[in-house]
Amino acid sequence: MNEFENKTVLVTGSGKGLGSAIALEAAKRGCNVVVHYRSNEESAKRVFAEVQSTGCKCMLIKADLGVQEEIDSMFSQIESEFGGVDILVNNAAMQ
Repeated sequence: MNEFENKTVLVTGSGKGLGSAIALEAAKRGCNVVVHYRSNEESAKRVFAEVQSTGCKCMLIKADLGVQEEIDSMFSQIESEFGGVDILVNNAAMQ
């Protein structure tokens, strides 16, 4: 068993780019993965499908990290599904 197996990782901004690569690598290492996105649902769904294909437990969440209520909702959903977040990769950014 590796140190990441069965840990829950939230990768913010994982619907594309570096975040998607991090989410996929976490899945390959046995993590439960939360794929987060703000606006590009199509891309996020592709990443989610790729992560899901590894056989890990995962979920897809849309949330605007500039809105506290959406952050609270995201963490409530994660808590319900996985019991909380073990690893946070704070990747989301505005360009």
